[in-house]
Amino acid sequence: MRVKQLQENVGFRRDWNRAKKSLAAQVTLDQPDPHLGDGVYIDLISTAGAQRGQGHGTQAMNALMKIADRHSIDLFLSPEALGQGRDGALSQQALEKWYKRQGFEPVENDDRVWVRRSR
Repeated sequence: MRVKQLQENVGFRRDWNRAKKSLAAQVTLDQPDPHLGDGVYIDLISTAGAQRGQGHGTQAMNALMKIADRHSIDLFLSPEALGQGRDGALSQQALEKWYKRQGFEPVENDDRVWVRRSR
């Protein structure tokens, strides 16, 4: 990883750690596989059953995308619906549609991983 990218990632993590304290959704982040390039991998975005459907996941994603854009960080994820049909959890189709609205698209040559390029 180039020095500038490392510094941007450190700044991203600092800003994200501040922002996530005010969010109701749980978000887990990691580094993407090296073959995907530099960026941040979103392992999980979830809300408790009673809080689903109230926009907490969207609020968390918006905060994450804003900070990623500020630091020129690409976001990666593998859309996988957990708990489909239970406590208002999204189906796989609805989840993929939600990620598309957020600007994510499948990575070329690997449709299991999606990316949102920084803007």
